[in-house]
Amino acid sequence: MFKVEWEKKTGGIRLNSLNTKHSLGVSPRPVFFEELDLLKLNELGWTYPKCKEPLLWACNKQYFYRGELAFEAKGANIYDAATIIFATGKEKLTLEPVDVTAMLEQCSNEMFLLESEAIEFIRDVYVQYSSARKSVENTKANQLDFEALVAKLEKSTRQKMAIVKQDCDSFDIMPLENAKQEGKRTYTHTTTAADQCAGFNFAQQALYNNTQHHYALTTVTSHSGSTLQQQDTYHYTAFAPTSIKLADSTTPHIYAHDGRIFATEPIRIYTLTGLDVTSLNGSLKGIYIIKTATNASKIIVR
Repeated sequence: MFKVEWEKKTGGIRLNSLNTKHSLGVSPRPVFFEELDLLKLNELGWTYPKCKEPLLWACNKQYFYRGELAFEAKGANIYDAATIIFATGKEKLTLEPVDVTAMLEQCSNEMFLLESEAIEFIRDVYVQYSSARKSVENTKANQLDFEALVAKLEKSTRQKMAIVKQDCDSFDIMPLENAKQEGKRTYTHTTTAADQCAGFNFAQQALYNNTQHHYALTTVTSHSGSTLQQQDTYHYTAFAPTSIKLADSTTPHIYAHDGRIFATEPIRIYTLTGLDVTSLNGSLKGIYIIKTATNASKIIVR
């Protein structure tokens, strides 16, 4: 935001808000005696103090002393020393350090503006991201409260409940059947044990006991006429977990029991790191990603 000009009196630079013929095209950097020693200028006839203040200013590979070109360094690399090309009359110089105190005093107004804008920028960024984090935390807390309330209502009313979005963009809780009849968009709904066993084809037949809430799921892998080639029967107690994904009429029935994941359509099972463990179904434990032909979801297997 400021242009840089040489200040011969102090040996430093000046900041100017206007672009003049004396403005530099690049920002110079200060040069200290250690760099001059590396360039071996003390062996080439130059005299300079070993002080903490800068002695020269450099623009790329050109070195300036009090606003005038002193020399240019060429061909330097990690193996070869630089070739020093002096400007006319600058072969032997006695250098004086830059008057840093006077230079900063001359640039005090411009530096105050820079510091103020930098502080304001840092403050704006902090407010922006800190408020965004609070908003995310508040939103997450509200979602958890809704889910807990849905689960509580499902237990007290003994019917499936759902979180729906109203026309005014607010959220409400109502029975799932009412939500479907009114055409509401359902975000979360509870699932009863009977629903988990519903919808299986002949190869996955479920027997439901209303009194004991115990289920026997018989899986038939192949058949020949009336003879079953292989039959596996799993006895388990079903509960009513709450789905946390977007619920609609096309959502497949997927649930887990005793290390095995059951579904009404073909699935692939992956770990959270992306490893395919479908072949290990039956001895699973932990959190897995279930992928069907239409969607993907997470499930906990105990």
